[in-house]
Amino acid sequence: MDNAGCWRAPEEWPEDDPPLPGWRRDASGRWSAPNDGTAAQSSETRWDRHEPATTSTAVAVVDPPDAGTSRRSRQARADRRAMFLVAGAIGAALLLLAGALILITQAGASPDPDATEVAGPSVIYAAETEADFLALREEAAAKRPEQATARLAALQPIPDVPDPAPLFDAAEWSAPDTGCLSQSELVLLERSAIDVQFADTLDCVPASGSWTDPYLGRTIRRTIDAEVVLHISAELVWASGGFAWTPETRTAYVTDTAHPAVYQVVSAGAGHNPRAQGPAAWRPANESTWCAYAVDWVDVLHRWNLGVSDADRAALGEMLGSCDSPTSNGANPRTTSLQEPAPPAIALRTE
Repeated sequence: MDNAGCWRAPEEWPEDDPPLPGWRRDASGRWSAPNDGTAAQSSETRWDRHEPATTSTAVAVVDPPDAGTSRRSRQARADRRAMFLVAGAIGAALLLLAGALILITQAGASPDPDATEVAGPSVIYAAETEADFLALREEAAAKRPEQATARLAALQPIPDVPDPAPLFDAAEWSAPDTGCLSQSELVLLERSAIDVQFADTLDCVPASGSWTDPYLGRTIRRTIDAEVVLHISAELVWASGGFAWTPETRTAYVTDTAHPAVYQVVSAGAGHNPRAQGPAAWRPANESTWCAYAVDWVDVLHRWNLGVSDADRAALGEMLGSCDSPTSNGANPRTTSLQEPAPPAIALRTE
């Protein structure tokens, strides 16, 4: 390129005035660039490609070839660090939230602040002690003799047995299968003052607990020393009107644990009413327990709408009369319900 800004081949340059400073003619008369002809070769090459020549004065100062790559790498690393920090913060927040939810669930709390307010203490029987239960039952038991006297007067006579008379069948008065525990063992579990201990890992063989014989006043610790009996035997219930019950009603009677007087826990082998006789034929030897024995008997008759014979009515009245005696133990608190249980459904045969 000459001073006028036009491209001209070196052969057309003036002899003594080259357009580019520093160019000189060599021995053959050709123009040579400074530094042994390198610039001339580059100029010719650019001329051949019709590209403008770039002089050293026109070259811009640029970063090294890898400078952009380095800046991009640093920026990428910074972006990754920021991304990791954000992800870590989100993960920590999720962990804290999950932990809070678990604690709320285990504590039975509610996210609603108003829901955590308790109006007042409620009665939770599981937290009560046996002594607390006994104190409440003693208070309720004091009212039972007067109630039993009124109920005895309202009991109906034994209904007439149809002709031909049905026969008592013990198989119709058996409790259904309840698994590995019998009906008697279930009563032991319910009536024990402490947790029952088992002799096997399957909890099928009760070994020990705490029961009180209401007629001998002794505490029973081992299950082999305890006997669970119906206070009014199935045969006496059958003779008192149970002969007209349906099989379902009979099953309901032998599984009735809602009223604690239906079943009694007594000492095994102590001779408690060995032939399951009525009050006119047998009563406890200890007169201080007569009141409790008669009160329970009347309550069971009343609960199951059974009749009573004249002889048994007189015997029950005599024993109830002993409730006012200073030597009487009164009604049995352990066979006293804190709340009168719902009456059973009694269905009669239609045939």
